[in-house]
Amino acid sequence: MRADLRAARRHRPDADALGLALGADRSGQRRGSCHRSDARHRRCHHATAFLRCDLGGGHPPPIYATVCGRGDLSAEGCADSAVLQGTVGLVPGAAYAATFLVACEQGAAAGVFSVDADIEGVTVGPVQPLMGLAGSGTASLTCNDVRLASSARVGDLKLARTVEDTVRVAHAAQAVGIAAGALDAALGYVSSTRATEDTGKPPQAIQWMLADIATESERARLLLWHAALALEVADAREAAAACRLLAAEAAVAASRRVVQVAGEQGTLRTSVLDRRCRDAKVMEVLGGTNEDQLGVIAAGLLPGL
Repeated sequence: MRADLRAARRHRPDADALGLALGADRSGQRRGSCHRSDARHRRCHHATAFLRCDLGGGHPPPIYATVCGRGDLSAEGCADSAVLQGTVGLVPGAAYAATFLVACEQGAAAGVFSVDADIEGVTVGPVQPLMGLAGSGTASLTCNDVRLASSARVGDLKLARTVEDTVRVAHAAQAVGIAAGALDAALGYVSSTRATEDTGKPPQAIQWMLADIATESERARLLLWHAALALEVADAREAAAACRLLAAEAAVAASRRVVQVAGEQGTLRTSVLDRRCRDAKVMEVLGGTNEDQLGVIAAGLLPGL
């Protein structure tokens, strides 16, 4: 099915959200399969959904970071000029970014803006020591009376909300990749003689855990693809929140089960499973907690409240 979607994308080059989802999924899986963060993955981690990055070889892409201000950032002024004010605490990729795509939903001039990292009033804080995703370059972004001309405006309030939904899809894709990497690790361990019985097969309990990881990961991936495609044609707020919620839960469950499969060896700090568990847990809170996603879904079900 993944090959079918990639083939469909070749016939629909405008399907940027789907391309982002597929790319972040691959990146998440590869990050979980290695002990260190590759510089190319750091640059591509959370590259903006609208300024696509090439995950392949060749020259490195421009470095962007997407900022969803929510209630932490406001844009005052009018359509011809805007003044950004506020601080966003954790922005993935901020430490490496030369340009920020800022989605601001508060203030009279709310919208989406392209903001260079070196203009007056913009301050990027030090890299935050997250418990996981160590190579993401997550840092704070402070805008202190950042004055922007009309040329810096990329879109209106509606686009700002779409950017937030697209970031949710990007988070979900990263989480799905982490879950897939956990399954790869579990299968690799099971293929060793330590995890098999005399019959050459792993115990039934381990087989069930592998089946659970595969089922939950694929369920999250299918919802991810649905949300990514929905972004191209309609309002995808509830679908984006749902896929972000389910993907993060699948990543955490998969990373926990693979430690069970590995047994005592899985508890060692020198094991890649240690990093996988920390990365997965960060996905449940970065860019909005699971409870935030539940709130978004409930708001869609109860629009009158």
